[in-house]
Amino acid sequence: VSMLKAYIDNGSRLFMIGAEIGWGLADPASSTSGWYMDVPFLNNYLHADYVADDHAATTVRGATGDPIGDGMNVNYTGGGQNQDTPDVLRPRDGGIPVLYYGATTDVAGFRWENSRNKLVFFGFGIEGISAVATRTELLRRGIEWLMIPTGADEVPARPEGLALSVHPNPAQSGW
Repeated sequence: VSMLKAYIDNGSRLFMIGAEIGWGLADPASSTSGWYMDVPFLNNYLHADYVADDHAATTVRGATGDPIGDGMNVNYTGGGQNQDTPDVLRPRDGGIPVLYYGATTDVAGFRWENSRNKLVFFGFGIEGISAVATRTELLRRGIEWLMIPTGADEVPARPEGLALSVHPNPAQSGW
């Protein structure tokens, strides 16, 4: 958590993926299981509220028109058989849902940004998606969105031309 805080404090692109991240940081039962609870980290750095654990859906569907979720309808239980405890999240601070569980409005994933940071956060494990092409597409879309510049990113001006004049020419020094 301390390394992630430092990374985020200095401006970041972060893709958080996994069941039990929200549960581990915010559910009182997690501390009795040996997890490190840190609700302020979840709320203020990951811009999420933990809503619930163990969502019953086995699919996620994309938010219409979203650059990450649009058109996605994914079964996340055919790959790694460890997807029985996905977290339901609620984005904070202007976060935008990108994936929902099944036919519900329960948020499975969201994106968030400010002038220095960008975050994509999924409450289920991507390894549960057995279709490699689908898993790859969802990751590609998330990474592409993360790479779009924020307001603080400096885009260097492209030079119109290059001119170089060196006198005397050190290549003729005989070395």
